[in-house]
Amino acid sequence: MSERIIEKHVKTIDSLKKADALQKLSYPDMSMCGGGLDGYYYKDKLVLIDATYQAELGFSSRTIYLKDTSFVKIIYREKFAEWEKYYKKYPSEKNDLDPNKMTYTDTLYFITLCHPPVSKKKSNKKIISKTLDFNLLQTLLSCGRDMKKELEEIKTSR
Repeated sequence: MSERIIEKHVKTIDSLKKADALQKLSYPDMSMCGGGLDGYYYKDKLVLIDATYQAELGFSSRTIYLKDTSFVKIIYREKFAEWEKYYKKYPSEKNDLDPNKMTYTDTLYFITLCHPPVSKKKSNKKIISKTLDFNLLQTLLSCGRDMKKELEEIKTSR
């Protein structure tokens, strides 16, 4: 499947979600790799996985688009507090954290699973890399399979 066809499919799914035309199924527990996990279905087929893992002063999120049963696009975001920078700049505040002084990483990965895969890594709305991180991709795909399985278990138990 080409990048253009995948992007068209993603826009369709986003439009359906915005119009409340997708059936949402929330995983009742914390997903092992996704945290808070929601699956979105269209005509009884899983088309979108949306998961957010909250941490102290940060989070990671995974948005995975599916076509038929295959993953076609992954958007992964990491936003975490930069603890080392904070303590270097404010060493006397080790026991009295001021969240207003904290800086954060905010990195977005867009991976389109065409042949070959297309990857964009962005920070502050600027592309900082187009090189695919294969280890990250394998981790995200494994996590996606686990989340898909968790959602299927809930769906079949209903």
